[in-house]
Amino acid sequence: MTDKQAEQRLRALLKMTIDRGTTLAEQANATRCIGKLLQDFPNLRHIIAEVADQADHAHVSHKTQVSDGCHSFWKGVVIGVASTALALGSMILASKRPGVGS
Repeated sequence: MTDKQAEQRLRALLKMTIDRGTTLAEQANATRCIGKLLQDFPNLRHIIAEVADQADHAHVSHKTQVSDGCHSFWKGVVIGVASTALALGSMILASKRPGVGS
C-alpha cells in the first residue's frame, strides 16, 4: 500500500468513526484499522487532527443552524403571547367604557 492509498483509507476510516449513523461494531473495527494503519504509516498522524478540526467545524455549523431555528421559534412565541395580551387588554378596556354594550 502506498502512502497516498493509506491516507485515503485513513480518511475513510476516520469519517466512519465520526459518523453517528454507523454501528458501534463498525466504529470499533474502524478504530482498530486506524491503529494498524498508523503503526505502518506513522507520518499520517497529522490527518487525525485535520479530520477532527473539520468535524468540529461541521458540528458548530450545525449547532448554529439549530440555534437560529430555536431563536426564531421563541421569537414567534413571544410575538404570539404579546399579540394575545394586547387583544385581551383591548377587550377589557373596551368593556369598561361607559355606554358600551348597554
